[in-house]
Amino acid sequence: MAAVVKMKPEQDPEVRKGKYTGSNVAGCIGSSRWSHPNKEFDLLIGKTIPDDLSDNPYIKAGQWAEDQIGKRFAKEMHLGIRFVNRTYVSKDWDLATGHIDAKITGQNVGLEIKTASEFKKKEYSEHLTPNPIIPIEYRCQINHYLYITGWDYWWLAVLIGGNDFRVFKIERDEEAIAEQVRKVKAFHSNYVVPKLSPPARTPEEALYIFPSADPEEKSIDATPEFLELHLEANLLAQEMKTKKARMAEIETDMQNMMEDATYVNTPNSKERIVQWKNGSRSQLNQKALRGDMPELWQNEKYINKSTFRTFKIL
Repeated sequence: MAAVVKMKPEQDPEVRKGKYTGSNVAGCIGSSRWSHPNKEFDLLIGKTIPDDLSDNPYIKAGQWAEDQIGKRFAKEMHLGIRFVNRTYVSKDWDLATGHIDAKITGQNVGLEIKTASEFKKKEYSEHLTPNPIIPIEYRCQINHYLYITGWDYWWLAVLIGGNDFRVFKIERDEEAIAEQVRKVKAFHSNYVVPKLSPPARTPEEALYIFPSADPEEKSIDATPEFLELHLEANLLAQEMKTKKARMAEIETDMQNMMEDATYVNTPNSKERIVQWKNGSRSQLNQKALRGDMPELWQNEKYINKSTFRTFKIL
C-alpha cells in the first residue's frame, strides 16, 4: 500500500483561503523570490487556488525527511521536541494563522525543519552561526510564527544536499515582527478587503496582471506623469546605449590582450577573473527543413503556438 502524505493545514486550499500563513506572508509583502503580492492576492480572494503539491516529489521528500531531521536535531542539540499537528491562530488577529513543525519540550520555543539542495547552500550561514543568514522567505515565515504564538525564539534545522546538517537560532526581533505584521495588515486592508489588485512592482508582475492587450488594439492618451516617465526612459535608453558601446570596446581590448588564452588570473591569488572559452551548439535549420519537407512543417502536430505581449518604448 502506498504511503499517504498529508498536506499541512496551511497548504490546504480551504484553510489557506483568506488566511495569512507562514507560507504566504513573504509573498504578500513582496519579500518572496517564488511568489509576489498579486499572486497571493488572487489566492486570498479565491480567484485562483493553490497548486496541488500532494504528489510533488520534492514536497514528499521534504515531508518524509522531517521526522529524521527532527530526531537528529534533538540528539545533537540535546533537546526534547514534540511534533505538532495543529494550526495556531494569533490572539491579536484571527486571520494570522500557522501550522508549525515542532515545539521544544518544556519551552516556549519552536522548531522549523527544512531540506535544501546542494545548490542552495550559499543561502545559509555555517552551522550555529549567531545572527545567521537564511533565505528571506524563511525569515518571514519564522517571524510570522513568533507573532502568532508569542514564543521566545525559534530553531531552524536544515539538511542541505542530503548530508550537510545545519542548525540556526532565530532570535525574537520585536521591531522586525511588528514591521512585518504592519505590512501584512496594510496589504489586507488596502487590497484584499476592497478586492483591488496591488500595483505591479516588476515587468513580470505587470504581465501577470495584464497578460493580453485589448483585441481592438485601443489607444489611450498619455498623462503628464506618463510623459515624464517616457522622457526618463528615453534618456536612460540613450545612456545604456552609450555604456553598452563602451563595454564592447573594453571587451575587445581584453580579447586583444588574451589572444588564444582561455583564462585570466590575478597575479597573486591566481583567482580567475575573465574567461574566453570555446563552445559549440547545434540549431535546427528551419529554412532547409521547410524547403525539403513542407508537409511536415505545416503539420500542426509539430507546431507549438503561444501568445505573448511585448512592451516597447517608441
